[in-house]
Amino acid sequence: MPQARTGTRHTLTQTTTNRDTNQPPTTHGQEDGPIDRPKTVADVRPEPYALPGAFEWADVDVSSADEVREVYELLSLNYVEDDDAMFR
Repeated sequence: MPQARTGTRHTLTQTTTNRDTNQPPTTHGQEDGPIDRPKTVADVRPEPYALPGAFEWADVDVSSADEVREVYELLSLNYVEDDDAMFR
């Protein structure tokens, strides 16, 4: 089995933006909080954006167990959450 070399620089690890896990994450001078300011009802566009021809908007009744199940199945079967809590 080959011996690991110490003190060797690796191009990939020297040029990527991996942070040192022994250091706290940096905020780049920004505070935690919402990306955008909170919106009021008046700030929300009254008409939905147009969708491509094969798609249509649908209202979901969140008090209906059947509709909630449909949304759950759509998301759980078609989208995954990775280790960074990002939907893909």
